Amino acid sequence: MIYSCGNADLAGRSSMTVISNTCARPDVLECACELASLACSAGIVLVTGGETGFGRLIEREAMQEGGQVISFLAESLAERVYQPGLSEMIANDRALVMSIIHPEAKYTVSHALDRNKCLFALSDASFILSCEKDKGTAWDGALSALRNGYAERMYVWENPAIPGNMALIAQGALSFRSPHELALDAMKASWETPAYEQLSLF
Repeated sequence: MIYSCGNADLAGRSSMTVISNTCARPDVLECACELASLACSAGIVLVTGGETGFGRLIEREAMQEGGQVISFLAESLAERVYQPGLSEMIANDRALVMSIIHPEAKYTVSHALDRNKCLFALSDASFILSCEKDKGTAWDGALSALRNGYAERMYVWENPAIPGNMALIAQGALSFRSPHELALDAMKASWETPAYEQLSLF
């Protein structure tokens, strides 16, 4: 069962999830804002967990940059859809809020871990900006996605000051050093190109 509110068409468009365990670090904040701005310019839907802190930051960036966002929650959907900013985006068909838990359920760590699987599966690519090695839902979700194939394309910010990021890269995640090197327009075009062409026998 998936509960939702907003523009359901967004779930079928090119999208990327952006994940971090913090937005308190200035370098992470700068990287997140640059990446969100570039994604909006490329017409890519931003996918976030909608959590207090980083998730709300991505929502605000999408709103300010004229983009679109999907917030896949691990908390009460019934409360979030009425909050300022997100509610206006829903009214303007620029946002979709989703959850696999009851709309009035409260946040739990297990809800967050289940939610993370949906973030990776829903998106064409995932971008990890910060995680703490061996600790937290950002690390657990990313490592599980790598090992179990939830994420077809996972990119991790190559920042030696964040050991968890370097550990994910060592586990096989793709690395990037700056959002500006990603060529998101070209990435989006490749995501929208069918993996195969149907041939005719006649």
